[in-house]
Amino acid sequence: GSDIDAVDYTKKTALMYAAAKGHIKVIDYLLRHNADISAVDEVQRTCLHLAVRNGHLQLIQHLLRVSYKSNIILTQFME
Repeated sequence: GSDIDAVDYTKKTALMYAAAKGHIKVIDYLLRHNADISAVDEVQRTCLHLAVRNGHLQLIQHLLRVSYKSNIILTQFME
């Protein structure tokens, strides 16, 4: 099988690209298959950072709900 957290030359994962484009269904699929929601790219951005940067309000709310249990994204986003 493939590595769900494989990265490109900028250390972005599929989850990050889905967040940048606002694809909630893709995000949910990747998370169900244990994608790392706390992964950071080469400049320390998470999928939440990319969703915010691209103005995907519905996805931002969704990511905050999904990550609330672990508090991972919230901690990284506030740093």
